[in-house]
Amino acid sequence: MAVLIFDMMGIIFTEGHIIKNVLHPMLQKRFPGLTYEAVKEPYDRYSIGQLNRLGFWLALGIKDYEQFEKEFLDSFKLAPDFIEMAEYLRSKGHEIIIFSNMPAEWACYLIQKSGIDKYISARIISGETGFRKPDPAAYDMVAEKVGTQEAYFIDNKSENLSVAARYGWKTITFGEEISFKSDHIIKSLTELKSIL
Repeated sequence: MAVLIFDMMGIIFTEGHIIKNVLHPMLQKRFPGLTYEAVKEPYDRYSIGQLNRLGFWLALGIKDYEQFEKEFLDSFKLAPDFIEMAEYLRSKGHEIIIFSNMPAEWACYLIQKSGIDKYISARIISGETGFRKPDPAAYDMVAEKVGTQEAYFIDNKSENLSVAARYGWKTITFGEEISFKSDHIIKSLTELKSIL
């Protein structure tokens, strides 16, 4: 049996650039002059627990953030083939680990709301650990969960895949070909069946 290590955004959920393509444009409707950098800097700190949830939203000038945050998070859609693939993996005895750069509250909300928590054996979320990919300290935490089992790392960024390869994990690029030469490239999650 193998362990499959999934990035969350852009793989399990269809949007990969949550700040650039979703949050920043939403915020610009309220604050037209707000730059991407003005959103990204507090997000990076929030995503490793250096800012709490309220501190993040206050840094963006939003006091009553609950409804806005819910609208933002509810805009993310589960990949249409993830549940089918998760069922298949579970039926074959494989495990799923989520490994994501994201604030803890956002990751927990998306995991629970989508119902994928029942398929996940572990999660390593930067907002809980204080380390973002591609920091090897984050990968060390995943390696503890993987142990000596065969592992497949699914991501869409070269810098994340190259570190995973150093751990001896098989690498799978999801989406378009990138500069890192993975062991496999897939465009849909159901293609994993032919790899395992």
